[in-house]
Formats: sequence, C-alpha cells, structure tokens
Amino acid sequence: MLKSSRFYGKEHEHDLSKAYAYIAHYRLRTDKRLHPLFTDLTTCLLDRDFDATQEDIEAAIVCELPHVRKSVKILLSEYAEYYNLNIPFYVNLLNTNKEEHLRDKYLATLKKLAITQDDMLFGDDDDHVSMPLEPFVRGG
Repeated sequence: MLKSSRFYGKEHEHDLSKAYAYIAHYRLRTDKRLHPLFTDLTTCLLDRDFDATQEDIEAAIVCELPHVRKSVKILLSEYAEYYNLNIPFYVNLLNTNKEEHLRDKYLATLKKLAITQDDMLFGDDDDHVSMPLEPFVRGG
C-alpha cells in the first residue's frame, strides 16, 4: 500500500522506513506469543534511528536461548516479511547445534551490555568499584 503511494520515492525514503518500522512494531508488540526482543530487533532493522544496535539486540536474544525459539518459529510462519530481514541469524537461532557458536560470537557484546547495564544501575562514576570496604568493628 505504501509502495503504491505518491509519497514513495527517494525524498520520502526516511519517512517511509519510519512508517514501516512503526507498523512492524505495532504488529509484533500486540502478538503476545512473541518475545519483545523480536519486536525491538525488527524495529531496529527497519528504522536507522532506533536507540539500540542490531548486534546488542541479537546478543540479548542469544541470552534467552532456548526460550525464544518458539518466537522465531512464529515469526517464520506468520511474519515472513520480518523474518526475511535477518534470515541467517534466525536460522542459527533455530539450529540447536549453533547455541555454543552464537554464545561465543556474541560474548564480547554480552560483556559490554552487562557493563552498560551495571553503569545504568550504579552510575558511570565507578565509585561502587573503587571504593574500599571498611571492616566492621563491633562496639564494646
């Protein structure tokens, strides 16, 4: 429908990608059978301005293996247009023999995400890391 619109062209490409991303986000978010990370990944793939990187979201999905395989199967059977955006990754998710390979591949990203999450919880000043602990002395 959008492709047949008079607004389909280079000058409106950014706006159309935002519209496609919004539509995908809404469709996938309302399907409670899908893990929310797949909504985020699809939105990221369609919207260049999304606030997370594809690699970060893929790493988070790998953390959730094998719990997310059902979502991949639903994506494949009912949302093929979104599945086709990232076929190699989804094929690897479905292959149980690839779990270790995926974890190894995304290990650095997972560590970076863990540090980022830690910084969001404690702040960027690292006081919680460098502050020496005082020994407890019982009063007499």
